[in-house]
Amino acid sequence: MTNKAQEIHITILVDNCVYMPGIRAEHGLSMLVQKGSKKVLFDCGQSGLLLENARKLKIALEGIDAIVLSHGHFDHCGGLASVIKQNPGVKILGHPNIFEQKFVDKPKLRYVGMGSKQQYRDAGAEFLLSSESMAIDDGIYTTGQVPRVTDFEYVGKNFIKKVDGDYIQDPILDDLSLIIEHKKGIVLLLGCAHSGIINTLKQASALSGKDAFLLVAGGMHLMHKDDAYVQKVLAEMQGFTIDSVMPLHCSGNNHDGLFKKYFDTRLHKGSAGQYMKV
Repeated sequence: MTNKAQEIHITILVDNCVYMPGIRAEHGLSMLVQKGSKKVLFDCGQSGLLLENARKLKIALEGIDAIVLSHGHFDHCGGLASVIKQNPGVKILGHPNIFEQKFVDKPKLRYVGMGSKQQYRDAGAEFLLSSESMAIDDGIYTTGQVPRVTDFEYVGKNFIKKVDGDYIQDPILDDLSLIIEHKKGIVLLLGCAHSGIINTLKQASALSGKDAFLLVAGGMHLMHKDDAYVQKVLAEMQGFTIDSVMPLHCSGNNHDGLFKKYFDTRLHKGSAGQYMKV
């Protein structure tokens, strides 16, 4: 059986909401992807909660082949150190900008970065950082830095970074997503989609040569966007063949009605503790 013909197994370890009793939630995201013999962790939540939830789900987080960081915000990287302890020497894929000094200016300026690279290296981490798409295995790879090609998607002005002592707006160029290919289409996992969902879908299609998505799941950063913006995004998504959509984390429950309007039976709610097979 070729890698692309194998089933894709996804478990949500961390999300803002929970799926079952005994599992805890936090503002963050982490998903474990298993395909054949490969185990890939996509994001790590904001604390060691992913390890606790994994234990309760009877999932072993030892022997992970790679960790992919969608970007350098604490709610996606905070649990990284705890996972490294169980997987010394694990390869960590991300964008070179993940270690920038990142802040959010809402309601006041606060640090939301992931700390220094050295602290993780001291724990045994091996970082593979590139703005280009990186392969973990045949049919499993990152989007790399996502080109901003749409004229309406934007990163909020509240995101700030500190460069040479100055605070400037952060375009969050380190935002990337994970692509897993299947013979019937592709699965696209989003961290926060700060680059824009449509931009990310376009990048995934360009890299894979496919516009058929079996599943698009993850954070879509729509919770603070107005209805007109969200409707534009969801309408543009109809230009792709998408079998299932699962908004998580920062997508915003306030837009559930719009998601239902545009995706109807293709819309699936997701939360921590949930398992999917594609």
